[in-house]
Amino acid sequence: AFVPAQTRSSIKLSPELQKAVDQGIEVVSATERNIDRGLVDQLIENSSDLMSQARILPYERDGEVQGFKLYGIRRNSLLGKLGLRNGDIVNSIGGIDMTSPDRALEAYSKLRNSQNLQLSFTRRGRRQSMDYNIR
Repeated sequence: AFVPAQTRSSIKLSPELQKAVDQGIEVVSATERNIDRGLVDQLIENSSDLMSQARILPYERDGEVQGFKLYGIRRNSLLGKLGLRNGDIVNSIGGIDMTSPDRALEAYSKLRNSQNLQLSFTRRGRRQSMDYNIR
């Protein structure tokens, strides 16, 4: 079902999925998280619920897509727990530049078999990265 963009960030995850998010992500440091493999599998199955938790828009500079800008992120949401914030621009996931929806799908499909994933993003003009260990 189509949900208008302005109401999308108000959609809540099911209690079961929110509990899995709460229990499945361990903060190792400011730039590293451990993620439970079971949580990753649940997220892959419920990707539309996940995408409804934030607004994700292409970010262009000089006429070229540089990544995806994130809006509407709450601290206890999945993206918040993964260390992302409002206004972050996701530049690459697992070494795949986020220059088109096709590239995003390619990175997304890598999730199922990955044990480690690095996310590169820009926050307030500074390039940063997060490392995720999937166990």
